[in-house]
Amino acid sequence: MPGIGSEAVATVGSAGAVPAIVGLAGVLPHLLAQVGVIVVGASFVAVQGSAAARYGAALSREERSQLHALPTGAAVTSEFVGGMTAALLGLLSLLGVAPLLLLAIAVILLGAVEIATGRSIGRITHMLIEAADVSPRVKALALESAGASPGAVLLIGMGAVALGMLAIVLSTSTLALGLGILIETATRSEHATAG
Repeated sequence: MPGIGSEAVATVGSAGAVPAIVGLAGVLPHLLAQVGVIVVGASFVAVQGSAAARYGAALSREERSQLHALPTGAAVTSEFVGGMTAALLGLLSLLGVAPLLLLAIAVILLGAVEIATGRSIGRITHMLIEAADVSPRVKALALESAGASPGAVLLIGMGAVALGMLAIVLSTSTLALGLGILIETATRSEHATAG
């Protein structure tokens, strides 16, 4: 079963790649990095909504009522708060408030959220696959594919954190920021199509 809203999330996530690529080509690199961070931050918020809907789709009505009694949702909330914060940092940077520093912090934040939430999204996908009414062979193939996802998300998050730190150390590295935005864009598209 495709993720609820996955097409919209993939579109928003992929939209972050356009300014990052054009900026890496040397056309208004700072401005386009700022726009890219805002778009990727917004895609984190969109993925959070899609993930919450997928949780509900994977559970029966009785299970959903049982879930409300438990302290859950930290990873989903992390994506929402992290995405909103990164978008806000991108906006402040766009307004001229410590532009390079805030962009680098936003890329580090987005990477840290990936590290914190990757396993949770993998578990949601696993639950959806287990609940799907498909043949055992299709289910086994889907589970195998989904099993690699959390590791890839972890590596992407670590790469974004490293690139954000590199941008701070070099203090003028739009290349590191652009690459950080691009790898985060790849993760947004992957999250959208995983479930």
